[in-house]
Amino acid sequence: MFIQKYNYSASRNLYLAFRMDSYLLRTNEPSNEQNLGRRGIKMILLIGGVLGFISVAFGAYAEHGLREAISEEHFRFLMTAVRYNQVHAVVTVAIGLCITSGIRPLQSSLLHWSGKLFILGTALFSFSIYLSVVLNSPKLVNVTPFGGVIIMLAWILLAIYGYKSLTQNHDR
Repeated sequence: MFIQKYNYSASRNLYLAFRMDSYLLRTNEPSNEQNLGRRGIKMILLIGGVLGFISVAFGAYAEHGLREAISEEHFRFLMTAVRYNQVHAVVTVAIGLCITSGIRPLQSSLLHWSGKLFILGTALFSFSIYLSVVLNSPKLVNVTPFGGVIIMLAWILLAIYGYKSLTQNHDR
């Protein structure tokens, strides 16, 4: 009889614990606003992947389709744009992976803004060069420096995040 009572109490406690966990999970579900915020965070990772794809695709197109049709100077411009696009796509993906990891110290607004600025800066820098060469519209390269400045701001935010995380870990 003791064993039956003990089993009953243990199973009842397990049942109550399960019910409490499911209740807590239900009450801690993110709201629609939080879901939209998380979706925006995941967009950094998605767009980083797309930027990486575009850099490889456009690099191949420039090398195999445009090289003979454009001047050596324009080809150098394109290769610079492809290189910047590739490097910053990798950085953007890394930031996206850090943010989506759910690790508390990586949930920094500095990282979020750095990722967003890398996306914007890369798009302005590289795509203005891509379009200026493909469309033969030299005025589009006037946008390129804005992209470069935005990329520099993204690097500065990333460095500030690194410095803050270094000093916070040092103080503990």
